[in-house]
Amino acid sequence: QPSFSAISAPTLIVWGEEDEIIHSSCAHTFKALIPHAEIKNLPGVGHMPMVENPVKAAKLLKHFWRTAN
Repeated sequence: QPSFSAISAPTLIVWGEEDEIIHSSCAHTFKALIPHAEIKNLPGVGHMPMVENPVKAAKLLKHFWRTAN
């Protein structure tokens, strides 16, 4: 946990709402450890958003990279 709180880089947490391996509520656990992080939940997506919906995942990342401070 201490290593998470040391993260100072802009952070995007992308999580599939239908993840059956690691419940989507865990995104909020990571957010608590990295308060400046931004969460994007993807409805209808499971454990691997970048594989299951690569276009949406890429658009989220592209937007995040353009707007991150």
